[in-house]
This record gives sequence, structure tokens and C-alpha cells, in this order.
Amino acid sequence: MCIVGAEKPTNLVHCLLDNRQHESTGGQATVSGSIDLPAIAAASGYARVDAAATAEALQRLLEATPAGPAFLYVPILPGVPDELPRPDIAPAQVAQRFRAWLQERSMA
Repeated sequence: MCIVGAEKPTNLVHCLLDNRQHESTGGQATVSGSIDLPAIAAASGYARVDAAATAEALQRLLEATPAGPAFLYVPILPGVPDELPRPDIAPAQVAQRFRAWLQERSMA
């Protein structure tokens, strides 16, 4: 976070979805319940720090985010739906798809 604040990339939106757990490895607690992550982002030099408690609030923040870097803190509930499928594409494919989405968005 300190490097982001120092470099100040204007196109970065850092969105932290925090369920306060390492859910995929057994639900062990993280330290996020005992620290103020938005305050750390602000102290690190993020240009904008916000929090969203609902999906609608997050959508509004994402649509209104000015030049960054921006830090959006989103507390979420732990739990994974039983019917949630496992990823069926490789990480490299995810990265490629994400880069394509970013490029499309920058041209809009």
C-alpha cells in the first residue's frame, strides 16, 4: 500500500473485499478485525479512500471514482454458497480476460 501511495497510479482502484477470514484454507481469522485498513490506505497516500456496505454503494463508488489511486473497503460476510463452481480457467487466462476488459473500458 505504501508503494501505491508513493507511486500514485492515477488509474488504480484497489478494492478490498474483506470477510475477515482466510476462507479458502479453513476460515482462520485475519488481522483485519483489529486494524483500520482504510486509515492505513489514507496514511499510505491513496488519493481517495471510501467504504461501501452494500453492492449498490460499491457500484456508485466505482462509477464515481476520480483519478486514483483509490482504496475501496468493502466488508463482506464469510461463507461460500454450496453451488459456487470452482474456476475452470487458468490464472493466465483470467489475467488476459482482465486486461482485455480494462482496455475496452479505457476506450469507452
